[in-house]
Amino acid sequence: MDEALKHRVKILEYLEQGKRLTTLYAREEMGVMHPGARVMELRSSGYIIETVLKTEKDASGRPHRVAEYYLAEHKPIANRAEQGDLFSEEGGQHGANF
Repeated sequence: MDEALKHRVKILEYLEQGKRLTTLYAREEMGVMHPGARVMELRSSGYIIETVLKTEKDASGRPHRVAEYYLAEHKPIANRAEQGDLFSEEGGQHGANF
């Protein structure tokens, strides 16, 4: 499984718990260095992910303008295997195809 795919899975599992994910949290706590790109790829796959801009402090206390993502709608888990989009290792680097 390539890194982009692993990161899409991490992000999606986090959002499906009803949690909101900031770019700082994704980078610092989940090890996802390009969360915006992974969110874009999930959106291309049909997930409705909303974005709110906010200010958040990093681990050293410095404020940063960050994106906060939350899942507005999602495909039922049962449909994923049929569609094969999220978990396919083909493509994925450019966001259009998984």
